[in-house]
Amino acid sequence: FVDKDDLRLNIGLMIEAVEKHEEFGDKVLSNIKMQGLKAMHGYTHGGMHQISRRITGGNIEPNYAPEEIMEALKASGLFALMSLLQIGRLANNDKVINDVSERLGGIA
Repeated sequence: FVDKDDLRLNIGLMIEAVEKHEEFGDKVLSNIKMQGLKAMHGYTHGGMHQISRRITGGNIEPNYAPEEIMEALKASGLFALMSLLQIGRLANNDKVINDVSERLGGIA
């Protein structure tokens, strides 16, 4: 940024930078991005995912299936646990690392 006066913050570049580190060599973040990015864009940028879930009959209102709500909650929980795992690693806290790894069920 200092050299080029350019701040490129996009998810792909950020994940690429993070996954250069040995701890992220399993490419979990890339896999999550690859599997869910299209749907997430559809929900957040006014795409078809969002539009189709806001129109019911003649009304415009939220219309999310319980399964979709659970999917979003599980995804946010996954990211929270992955973040906590990294904090545990930075702090060299084996208890946090083990507890979170167990909850992640081998994903990390």
